[in-house]
Amino acid sequence: ILVTGEGNSTTTNLQQGLAKLWVNFDGSGDMTPNDSFNVGSITDAGTGSYQVIPSNNMGNANYTVAGSANDNAGLITTHSGTYSASSVRVYAAGSTNGGANDWTKIGVNVHGDLA
Repeated sequence: ILVTGEGNSTTTNLQQGLAKLWVNFDGSGDMTPNDSFNVGSITDAGTGSYQVIPSNNMGNANYTVAGSANDNAGLITTHSGTYSASSVRVYAAGSTNGGANDWTKIGVNVHGDLA
């Protein structure tokens, strides 16, 4: 889907610019999403560590992940070497101590190609 800006100034490919997966969930609770898109399930993989399983797989492991925790009190990163088309592994680190935390509000966004 192509969208042309005002005055024909730019053309944007919406399919490339939209998040292919996003989720907001309680990392200290039962992992049930508060709201989400393209999320099949979330599992607890240890303190501050979560496995997000897409409803529809990514096209490959060449996607990007961004996120936040507890109103920017924490930082979401990916686990090194864990990129997969069928799961997104994320780690919630604390800004105060740098260690893993099970934050009550975690947000994850994934951009890339769907299968």
